[in-house]
Amino acid sequence: MAETVLITGAARRIGAAIARRFAEGGYRVLIHFGHAEAEAEALAAELVARGHMAEAFKADLSDPGQIEAALAPLAARHPGWSVLVNNASIFDYDSAKAPSRAVWLKAESVNLWSAILITKVFAAMRAGRPGAIVNLLDQKLANLNPDFFSYTLAKAALEAAGRMLAQAHAPQLRVLGVAPGLTLPSGDQTEAEFAKVARRNLLQRPTMPGDIAEAVFFAATSAASSGQTLHVDGGQRFLPASRDVMFTARGEA
Repeated sequence: MAETVLITGAARRIGAAIARRFAEGGYRVLIHFGHAEAEAEALAAELVARGHMAEAFKADLSDPGQIEAALAPLAARHPGWSVLVNNASIFDYDSAKAPSRAVWLKAESVNLWSAILITKVFAAMRAGRPGAIVNLLDQKLANLNPDFFSYTLAKAALEAAGRMLAQAHAPQLRVLGVAPGLTLPSGDQTEAEFAKVARRNLLQRPTMPGDIAEAVFFAATSAASSGQTLHVDGGQRFLPASRDVMFTARGEA
């Protein structure tokens, strides 16, 4: 029986690259989506057409009831589900000078609490059997600036939660983080603005979605690793900036 990976937010962008990498590695892929149904179904069909096993499922990660309702039948149908990748994230703007409770509540529910809740369900389903959880973080946690305040707080809490969950669920479950650098344009960033800052790291090259997918696959399959974060950022975290790269590209730093 093939092992199964569940990837949240897997319909497009980095999540889709992770889905393709696990499919190539022989995993059945459960593709979670919130709103991008067409993209999720297209990705599942693409993987099946290439001889892999995949299916898409919907859940609003801001609604704990929807999460649990969606996971119960998946766990029943796929008892070989052995890897969880918490990739889904929202990236709404607020700042340390002007924090927004509304932005925080969305970031906390999607970027943090949904990952903790899915981990709880996953751990109960594994019932002592080995498994791996990989949380997508951000190099920004090692290179702080006051932009995207609520997003950053939620990711920082997820990194801390990962370390505690690794301790709580050892030795059966391994929990790791992968912290990407700048990979794709975000918000209203133009391609030109993105290109201007994408090489602003020690390696002077953009971080590609495939680089991140390979790191996630390594983390999930590296039997001797747990409770740590792997940075995939070309050394971006060693080049501090006073503003988010979205603004440095515009000369607003």
